[in-house]
Amino acid sequence: MVRYTGRVKKYLVWWLVTPVFWWMVTRPGAVAFEWRRVPGYARTYLQELTGPERLGRINEMRGAGGKWGRVWFNKGYVVVDEIFSVLSLLSPRIYFQAGDGGPLSPPGVEPIPGLLVIFWAGGMVASLKKYNPRPFVIAGLGAVGAYAVGGIRLAFLLPVLGVYLYWVEEGATMMLGGKRKWLVAGTGIICAYLAGRAYFLD
Repeated sequence: MVRYTGRVKKYLVWWLVTPVFWWMVTRPGAVAFEWRRVPGYARTYLQELTGPERLGRINEMRGAGGKWGRVWFNKGYVVVDEIFSVLSLLSPRIYFQAGDGGPLSPPGVEPIPGLLVIFWAGGMVASLKKYNPRPFVIAGLGAVGAYAVGGIRLAFLLPVLGVYLYWVEEGATMMLGGKRKWLVAGTGIICAYLAGRAYFLD
């Protein structure tokens, strides 16, 4: 139990050195704003998904593609296309690259400092070596949930963000061992700089 508690503390500390965590803590109104708009997001996306414009384009491609076009471009094509939309929410670019200027992703500030991406990759490898599918399942379900309510918005992607920070911890422990504390300290300094710059520019 003591060992488990220690691992949880080591994991939670990564939240404290990520700009997105402090952005959400200090701007709860932005988080609430995103969640209040969920019905609108879902309604708009459903209309786009089933609207005549999108289905009309599929019919055009079916006609232009001849026999093979009729085989490939059908309503199943829409399903496959949407599966790739869900998978795109797992892209590390969303979490480790500079923000897009959204309410919880200020421009020029990575939600998770980019230097941690190598440890994220190491943590993913560690999970595979341990035959631990749980993080992959949680991340996948988190992406499906975010897709269902609003797409690429960090307020809806917290489960995926949490899994990626778990992999950062696993990778840092595997690659650095006891020296991981220096990585945490350095990341904290970077976080403070990025967060301060975001507030200054805002």
